[in-house]
Amino acid sequence: MNEVIKADSLYGLDFLGSQGIKAKLIYADPSYGVGGGNYRYDCYKDKTFGERFYKLIEKCRELLTEGGSIWK
Repeated sequence: MNEVIKADSLYGLDFLGSQGIKAKLIYADPSYGVGGGNYRYDCYKDKTFGERFYKLIEKCRELLTEGGSIWK
């Protein structure tokens, strides 16, 4: 499978996992889980961004092939 999937990171990763798809490369760009549009990056409270980012990385690791990589 050589495809680019444009989706909200967390939903896109859930979809790939549900299909049993593994990836050699995952490129994810902030901000995560906000649905796009005009988003302010400084509106996260406390640890929210860090927690979301950690969850994203965990999901990415589950879907990577051996030798695969994550780019941000």
